[in-house]
Amino acid sequence: MKKILAILFVLVFGLAGVAYSSNQAEQIVNFSIQAVGAISVSGDPGTLILDTLDPDYPYSDFDLVEAVDDSTTYSLTVNYDFKVTAELSQDMAYGTWLFMQLEEFPEGYSMGYVVLNDNSGGKLPPQTLLVGEPCKVSGKKVYYKLGADLVAGTIDSGSNVVTLTIVELT
Repeated sequence: MKKILAILFVLVFGLAGVAYSSNQAEQIVNFSIQAVGAISVSGDPGTLILDTLDPDYPYSDFDLVEAVDDSTTYSLTVNYDFKVTAELSQDMAYGTWLFMQLEEFPEGYSMGYVVLNDNSGGKLPPQTLLVGEPCKVSGKKVYYKLGADLVAGTIDSGSNVVTLTIVELT
């Protein structure tokens, strides 16, 4: 009889312990955060027209008064340290220079006006316009400046595509 009671005791309390022993469960949660970088612009700038000889000619930077446009804006969302570069799609006319600048913000530092082509009009490799830390900004100004010397002659109409790229700093 003692044996039967011992077996019943083990079965009742032993199985009860198994049934109630697990009041917690654990899981391993794996995760990753991917690089996020997006830049957009509000449209195209107005036509840059050069039509006035610089009053300081021949002692000015350019023979003609520079044309400037600040009618467009950019927005930026980035979750890593970065730089923004700009590159022309094709060469500029000989004797002309296209400059670009992005407005600064608290997490970013602007390089000021940066020239996008060389002295013969050839497009340069991507040029750094701005460096920054993770941020989300919008409505910041895009500035363009066109300079030219008399050797550029006359150009009825010209255009070039400027590509802005976010590059992760390592």
